[in-house]
Amino acid sequence: LTLTGFSGPGEMAISQTIGAPINMTIVWFASRGDSYTQANNSWEFAVGGHQHNDWWFSEAGFYELEFTWTGTYIGGASPVDVSGSGTFGFNAV
Repeated sequence: LTLTGFSGPGEMAISQTIGAPINMTIVWFASRGDSYTQANNSWEFAVGGHQHNDWWFSEAGFYELEFTWTGTYIGGASPVDVSGSGTFGFNAV
């Protein structure tokens, strides 16, 4: 999953806080650019489970984030490579 586009009235970041024994916060996506993130505004994660993330917006208003993804669909008879992109809107209040 890669952040490929951004617009909004302020800055945005998406982070994940990991508790003991690691006790750290990882920034996965940031509007300020690749160097502010763990893996250049990309996040590769394993199949299954779910994620808990914190979404940060510096100012109230409407934000648009474009993500591009690639992966493998494993729900059918055989694996299928998939990819795509989409723009998602958020109204931060």
